[in-house]
Amino acid sequence: MASSVENITVVSSDGDEFKITVGTAMQSELLNRMLKDDDCVFNKVPMSPVNTATLVKVMEYCQKHADGGASDSGDVEDLKRWDDEFIKVDSEDMLFHILVAANYLEIVSLFDLACHAVGNLMKGKAPKEIPRIFNIENDFSPEEQERCFMSIDCGASRNYVDEETGIWYQTDEDFIGSGENYGVSPDLNFNNFPHVNRQLLTLRSFPEGKRNCYTLKPKLIWEKNQKYLIRAIFAYGNYDFKNMVPVFDLYIGVNYWTTIHLPNSTFFSFFETIQQVPSDQTVQVCLVNTGQGTPFINTLELRLLSNSLYSTISLPLSLWSRVNCGSKLSSLFVRYKDDVFDRLWKTNDGNNWDVLKASVEGKVEIITPYELPSEVLWAASQPLNDSKVINASWSFSDISKHYYMFLHFTEIQKLPFGHKRIINVTFDDEHALSRELTLEYLKLVTLISNKMTKDHVGFNVTTVANSDAPPILNAYEIYEVGPQPNAPTATQDAGFAVNAIMEIKHTYGISRISWQGDPCAPSKLAWDGLICSSGNNIRIFSLDLSNNDLIGQLPEFLSTLPNLKFLNLAGNKLTGSIPKALKENTKLQLRVGNNPGLCQYDSCQKHKFEIQHIASVAASVILIVVVSLVIWRFRRKRGGFGKVYLGTLEDDTQVAVKLLSPTSRQGYREFQPEAQLLTVIHHRNLVSLVGFCDENDVKALIYEYMDLGDLRGLLSEKNSKVLKWNERLQVAIDAARD
Repeated sequence: MASSVENITVVSSDGDEFKITVGTAMQSELLNRMLKDDDCVFNKVPMSPVNTATLVKVMEYCQKHADGGASDSGDVEDLKRWDDEFIKVDSEDMLFHILVAANYLEIVSLFDLACHAVGNLMKGKAPKEIPRIFNIENDFSPEEQERCFMSIDCGASRNYVDEETGIWYQTDEDFIGSGENYGVSPDLNFNNFPHVNRQLLTLRSFPEGKRNCYTLKPKLIWEKNQKYLIRAIFAYGNYDFKNMVPVFDLYIGVNYWTTIHLPNSTFFSFFETIQQVPSDQTVQVCLVNTGQGTPFINTLELRLLSNSLYSTISLPLSLWSRVNCGSKLSSLFVRYKDDVFDRLWKTNDGNNWDVLKASVEGKVEIITPYELPSEVLWAASQPLNDSKVINASWSFSDISKHYYMFLHFTEIQKLPFGHKRIINVTFDDEHALSRELTLEYLKLVTLISNKMTKDHVGFNVTTVANSDAPPILNAYEIYEVGPQPNAPTATQDAGFAVNAIMEIKHTYGISRISWQGDPCAPSKLAWDGLICSSGNNIRIFSLDLSNNDLIGQLPEFLSTLPNLKFLNLAGNKLTGSIPKALKENTKLQLRVGNNPGLCQYDSCQKHKFEIQHIASVAASVILIVVVSLVIWRFRRKRGGFGKVYLGTLEDDTQVAVKLLSPTSRQGYREFQPEAQLLTVIHHRNLVSLVGFCDENDVKALIYEYMDLGDLRGLLSEKNSKVLKWNERLQVAIDAARD
C-alpha cells in the first residue's frame, strides 16, 4: 500500500527506469497525490511526456529540494543560488522540455523557475525571433507578417506573396502620391538572382519634383527607440529605352543616405541602413533629383530588428558589405527565412579562400546574439595551401568617413580530443583581442572593431604557434557611420504643417510637388511657400497659400502654429469670416486680399456691407453708407486725395471718411493701392479700414476714428496733451517690438 512505500520507480518516455525516494517524489503534486491514495499500488510510474535527459534533470531538482529544504534565511539564499545555476541549461530545447515536465508533474516551484528563464530568453527579442526559438514554423498570414516586415514592390500592379522567399509584397500606392510606374525592358531579366528577381522587374520613376518621398509607418513598434533595417533596391533595366542610367541621391528623413549610381542598364544593387524609428514613428525615404537624370526605385523594405543587435555602437549605420564566407555561389543570397531579420548575405566571390563545411551530420541550431542564419554559421572560410592567415582590405577615396567591422566566428568542426583552434585578430594593424582566442565548438564569437577613420579598412585572422588547426572566418559585416547634420522641423510645427497640407489637399483638391518629406529640412529641399528658422530647433515662420483656388471657409487649424509670423491667403475664393484666433493674433501678419466672399470684421454683418473687390461694390452698400453717415467737414485741408470728414454710423460708431475729390488725379492712383493694402494688413499700431465705397465717381475710404489725432500731433509742442518723454519711449519700444 502507499503508506508503506519507501521508493518508487519512474519510467521515462525512452523506457529508462529510475528509482527515487518518497521525499523526492513528494516534490511533485502528481506523485504526492498518488502516494496519499491508499488504493494506489506502486509498481512503475510512466512519465510519458518526459524523455530520459529531462527526467534526470527534473529528479535532480526534486532531490535537492527534498534534501536541502530551507530552514533559515541562509538556506533560502543558498537554495536560490543553486536554482539560478540549475536552470542555466545548455540549450533552449532542454529548457522547454523542463518546462513541459514541470507542468506535467505539477512541480510548481520548478515550473515558475522555468517560466522565468523563458521570459528572460524572450526579453529584447523581435517578433520574428520568438517563433524560431520555440521551433514554430512561420505560418503567418500576409497581414500578420506585415506587422514586422514592410515590403513594397515599387511599380507593381497588385499585392503578392513571393514564391522564392515567402515574403508578402505590397504595391506602393498607399505610401507615395507622385511618380509613374514602369516595367524594365523586356529584353532584360534577373533570373540568376531568384531571391530578388520578381521585385526587379517593376519600378516607379519620378520625372517631376526635386524630392519625392515614401512615408512608412511600422505597424508594430516593439520597444522604445526601436531599431529597424531599411533596404532599397535599384535596377534601371533601360525602362525608358534611353539607355542612360541616372544618378540621384537617397535620403532618410532630412539626412543624406547615399548616392545611387549604377554602372549600366543590366546591373542591380541594394542599399541597407540601420536606424532608430523617429519619435513620431514615421520613416520617410526620399529620392532627390540632382540634375543627372530621373530618379527611380524598384523595391523598398523595412524590417524591425531586435534592440540587442548592433547595440554597442551609435546609429545610423549604412551597410558597406555583408559576406557569407563559407559560400562560393556568386548568384545567390542568404536571406529570409534563413535570416530571421531578412538581412541579405552575399556569397564570398572576391577572396581567394577555401570553404570549410561542418563536420557533423544534421545541424543543431545555434542561438546567437546576432541571430546569424544557419546557412552562414555552418560553413566558413579557411586559408588555401596551409596558410596561417585570412585577411582582406579595402581602400576609400573619402577619408572623412568612418567605419565599423564585425567578424563572426564559430567552430564547426569536431577537432580530435585535445586539439584546439587558437586565433589572433587585428583590425588595421590594431589588436582586437587582449589575448589569444580559442574557438569553442558551436559557440559564436563576434569581434567588433573600434571606429576606423583611415582611408582603408582591413582585418587579419591568424593562428598562433600552438594552434592545431588553421584560422577560419564564418562571416563579416562592414558598416559606414552615417552623419546626421540636419535637424528635422520641430515636432509641433512639422506635425501641423503636414496635417494642414493633407487637409488642404483633401479639402481643396490641390497639390504642390514639393509638399513631401520634412517641411523645412534640409533647407535646399524645403516646401514651396514656407520660410523656416535655422539651427537645431527649426520652426515655421511664414506660410504662403496664395493663389491656390482655396474655396470655402477659412480653415480654423491655420491658427495653431505657435511661431507663425506671416500667413498669406490672398488670391483665393475663401468665404465666411476670419477665425477669431487668427484675428486676435497680434504677432501674425495676415493677408487675405482678393478673396471676394471673405468677411474680415465682426461688424460686417451689422453694417450690412463687406469689403469687396476694389473695382465694384453693390448699390445697396452705397445707399447704406450714404444714408447712415451724418457727415460734416472734419478738416478743410486738401490733400492730393481729397477731404476727410468725421461721420457716425447707425450704431453711433464714429468713423473717419476720406472722400476722393472729383478733380484729384493723384487720388485716383492712390485709392486702389491704399484700399487693397489695408484690406490685407492688420496691426494694432495701424489704423483699421472699416469699409470703402467705389461706385462711379463716388470713391471713399472709411477708417476707424482716432479721437486723439495722430502721433505727429501728439509730439507737437502746440498740443496741450503733448506726450511725455516716458510715453514717447514706450511708443518707440512698441514700434521696435512689433
